[in-house]
Amino acid sequence: MQKTLIFSQSPKDIQFVLAVMSHPDFKDFNFDIVVTSKECFSFLSTLELGNHIKLYDYSLSSKGKLGAIFNYLFVNRLKLSQLERQYSADNSVKEVMFFSCYFDLLTLSFYLRNINKLNFTFVDIFKIKRISNVNITQLSFLKRLKQKYLILVFSKELQFSFENGNDIVGIDTGNFSDSYDKYFGNLNNSLYLSNLYAPNVAANKRSILLYDSDISELGHEVAVKGTELLIEVLGLFEKMGFDIYIKEHPRLGGSGIADIFKSAHLISSSIPSEFIDRTSFDFELAISSAALESSSSDVNAIALIRLLENIVSNNLGPQVKQMENIDNVIMIKELAELKGILNDSY
Repeated sequence: MQKTLIFSQSPKDIQFVLAVMSHPDFKDFNFDIVVTSKECFSFLSTLELGNHIKLYDYSLSSKGKLGAIFNYLFVNRLKLSQLERQYSADNSVKEVMFFSCYFDLLTLSFYLRNINKLNFTFVDIFKIKRISNVNITQLSFLKRLKQKYLILVFSKELQFSFENGNDIVGIDTGNFSDSYDKYFGNLNNSLYLSNLYAPNVAANKRSILLYDSDISELGHEVAVKGTELLIEVLGLFEKMGFDIYIKEHPRLGGSGIADIFKSAHLISSSIPSEFIDRTSFDFELAISSAALESSSSDVNAIALIRLLENIVSNNLGPQVKQMENIDNVIMIKELAELKGILNDSY
């Protein structure tokens, strides 16, 4: 039986992983799923996927930074090389599927080693056709040094960018698949729907879901002012009788806002945002979160990053641009705008 190898690198692509496995074109295939996120692997492990699907955990397994780097670059790379030799021996893999041209170092090395051996398909779920390089003169000395090292070790074709507060590395693959619409049309398959998480929201009360995240990587002042802003904004919703639900980021954790609003309901961080039934809520809120991209058109999705940028008088351009590129997200610039939206919602 033919086999498809799928790389799952972020919570956003899990729904597409299930869509591919449920698609009629792959009904007679076996699947190997290489997962590079611990949270994604834990979630996928709870699903009843069937014996034709194997999961491989290639995430960071050590909590210590140096131990994690060693595990990631050497132990997991060795494990992945063993998997490659198996594929070469039995010639079973028909297709290798990625959902972005963004890589972590593990998957990048796999791609570069096998680019002429295996058939790669890139389904562009992030709708990014080409990575725009960061101007190297804007980087710190250590980041410049890191770039030089990665180019020397991996490929001179590497491209570097910045997304949601993180440095990312990519490569212009030049062969993005046009099959996005085919898989997008299959997102609400039975496997997905059977694992959709529906919060126990009171039917007679309005509710808001906050996607909370530790944003200290953007600077101490930004993190402090961000928490103060969330306190003020959630206070407005609380005064108007909203039930507050909080979903903390699975990797970065939260801002601590859940400790302040004791009556808030916490949704497990292990549940991918894409698997939360959004129709349960009246509003979704975040300072900046890719989770807003999956919002239902019936829910008011609000991003506060532009307002926070005005408060701290600091350039948060990459985060602002990310939110501006998401359809149906309301970008709040002044607190008065949010108050107007709340008043109009009555």
